[in-house]
Formats: sequence, C-alpha cells, structure tokens
Amino acid sequence: MPVYGLAAWMQALALPATPHTQERDAAGRVAQLQQDGWQVAFDYRDAAATRPVRVRLTRADIEVRIVVERWD
Repeated sequence: MPVYGLAAWMQALALPATPHTQERDAAGRVAQLQQDGWQVAFDYRDAAATRPVRVRLTRADIEVRIVVERWD
C-alpha cells in the first residue's frame, strides 16, 4: 500500500514535486489521479462536497478501497 502518498491522495491532492496527471469532474474536483504508477479514483458524497468519501487505488494487480464515514 502506498503509505507515502496516502495523506495527500485521501484529500484528492497530488504529491508535490512528483509528476502526475489528473482528470476533473463537472464540478471541477479531481475525479482521477495517476501518480507513481498508481491510479487513484475519487467519489464524492454530493455536488457540494470538497473531500472524497470513497478512494480507490489501483496498480497492476493491487486494489485498495477506502471509505470515509466522516471528515473532521
């Protein structure tokens, strides 16, 4: 699991100073991010949400799914 990038990726942010590509949704939020060989997909609760509630990380034959119940 990519612990080094997890803190940034959980907030739909790319790691600084590391090449990446990203796609945005209709609301302008990051929907997908590719970085360090990982593809990270984000799902948001609703159109007004700024932080994702589901994050899916995939690389080769590895898939990690994280669900956030509440952001404090």
